[in-house]
Parts: sequence; structure tokens; C-alpha cells
Amino acid sequence: MAKYTVALCFLLLTRPLFGGVYSLEQSLTGYEAQVSTSDSYKVVTGWGSPPADLPQGQPVLQSETYAYLVLISEYLTGESATSLSEGAEVVAGWNKVGWFGFFFAKFYPWVYHQNLGWIYVSEKGADGTWFHFERLGWIWTNKDTFPSLYLHKRGEWSYLDLGRSQPTLYDYRYKTWFQANQPYVLSGSLIPANGGSVTGYGEFYRWETAVLNASASDGYRFTGWGGDFTGDTSQVTFEVLGDATVDATFVPVITPNSEPDQVISESFDLIKNMKNLTPGQKERSMAELLIHGKSETAGFSILPEGQ
Repeated sequence: MAKYTVALCFLLLTRPLFGGVYSLEQSLTGYEAQVSTSDSYKVVTGWGSPPADLPQGQPVLQSETYAYLVLISEYLTGESATSLSEGAEVVAGWNKVGWFGFFFAKFYPWVYHQNLGWIYVSEKGADGTWFHFERLGWIWTNKDTFPSLYLHKRGEWSYLDLGRSQPTLYDYRYKTWFQANQPYVLSGSLIPANGGSVTGYGEFYRWETAVLNASASDGYRFTGWGGDFTGDTSQVTFEVLGDATVDATFVPVITPNSEPDQVISESFDLIKNMKNLTPGQKERSMAELLIHGKSETAGFSILPEGQ
């Protein structure tokens, strides 16, 4: 870190410097010094010969009796700052805190961080920094833990990739990196297409909750979900972790007036479109329907209700 030294030389003084407790007569016969420090400077004052290990420079000696003052101060770079509010302005509007990096602070407590984007900062104590990130809620960190981040809403830790401009975090539970601002697509197919409808498809961010509801059309009933999620209840809730395809399957409701050929044809089409079945399982399902009127492999029946 850049530093500079100011050395001032004084001739005989009539009082001690900086509130010293020694007298002039005492100081004439030996060496005495006082040191004052802060986070950004160090001041050494005294009488007599200056110590040999002064950090920067040497005073100019004018006589055997002299006083000296050495001021050692560092340029403001933010390296020693513990909170964001103490950050040093490096370029117009852009501040730096050594452990947190660069951020645009003109609208503090709203700041734009080089790796996180826009965040809202709350620093009410000395225990660390809280900030609110739109996708993840409130997050805590400090100079000793950053770039590790504690996600309050989830009650777990994450880790920020400081090598990317887009907010990229590590999911320890699933052992994978993800971009916090990247939406995932949740989509699916209706099997058959006229068998019903589904609400809840769309875009989600990681860890958001998706709720899918399946409704059967007249003459059909819902039998289950397929693809990247399985289940047989018409409403399902799950955590989104990436792009996903969740298909909804419906089967014809068999009545005394149903045409057998139509029921078999629609059932075979349904089985052919089941993405969760292998070709061999699809053939087995069709055989099961023809023989038993229901398929354990495909998970549905074409028998009338109650059979």
C-alpha cells in the first residue's frame, strides 16, 4: 500500500508535544518519545536522538538539542475498512473496501457490486454487513467470511464466484454453480393434447417454488405426471433447480357408450408419448391393456370406474 512520511524538525521547545508528561529539563539529558496511532496514521514525537527503526525517513538534526515529529500516513484505498460505508472512492462514484471489492456507491445504501449487481446494504452494527439481493433475500457476510455468504431465507451458506461479473453462487446441497439472475424454464406436454390443461408452467429462478395444477377435460381423467417429475396427485409443489419438463397424462373415462376402438387407439397414442417409458416398456404397456384392460407399467386403466 502506498505511504508517505512527513518529517518536521523543531529547535528548542518550551513545552512537551501532544500532551507529553515529561519536562524539558528531563528530556535534555536523555531520549524520550511518544507514539500515537490510528487505522491510517502513526505519529512519533519526542526529544533526543530518534530511534533507528523509524518506518519512513529520518528527521534533519539541527543541534544536539532538538525535537522531532514523524507522521506516517497511508493513502486512502479502503484496504483497512471493515464496513462498506467506510469505502474509499477510487474512481468517481466507485468505492473500494479491501475485502468486498469495488462497488458503485453514489446511491448508498443502494450499491452496485462488481460481482453481485444491485444490492441494498444495511450496516447497523459491527458484526458484519447485511444486504438484500432481489433473488435470494437478505444475505450476511463480513471481512473474515466473504466471499462466503449466509442466506438467511434458506438458513444455509453459499459461495460467490469473484471471477464472474454475473452473480454466480455455489449450491453446497446439490454441489453445483448457478447464476442467480438466470431464469429456468418449466414446461410440459399434455398427453393427449385434448385430455386436459395445466397451470403453473413458466419461468422461475433457482430455489423458487413451482405449483402445477392439472385439470382433466370432459371424458378424461388425470392419471399422473411424467418427465422430470413423477406423481399422481393433480396438484404438485416442488423447488425449481433448473430447466425441467413435466408432462401431464390423461386417459379416457370409459362408459357403456364408449367406442372400444377409439378407447384403445387413444390409449396407445398416450403410451407412445410417455417420455418416461422405454420402447420396451411401451410395448409391454400396450400388451397389458389389450389383455387386462389396464397397465401396471404405464400406470393407468381403460376399465370402467370401479373395476
